[in-house]
Amino acid sequence: MCYWLNLTVKSYSVVSGGKIPGAPFKSLVLCFEDRKTFSNKLQRSVSVPTLSISFENDIPRKKALSLYIKTFGVWSQAEKDFYGKLIVKDIGGINQGRN
Repeated sequence: MCYWLNLTVKSYSVVSGGKIPGAPFKSLVLCFEDRKTFSNKLQRSVSVPTLSISFENDIPRKKALSLYIKTFGVWSQAEKDFYGKLIVKDIGGINQGRN
């Protein structure tokens, strides 16, 4: 079965699988604020909800970096198209900041 969750994602970060340089990416952190607003809220210790998405398989590092560099982490149609084809293993909520 395929389910779609239609959320308005504004920015994202990729998360590597370890401290080893060149380690594959394992997950994404999706943000519902643009990067500037997200950073400003964190600096003011305001709580910022995000979603952590882990995938069944590693995220191809070259492709993930290429997408991220093109938009500097702004969630675009290219990210939707690429990450939307990957199989999600787990979804977790993260509240960044305080409050």
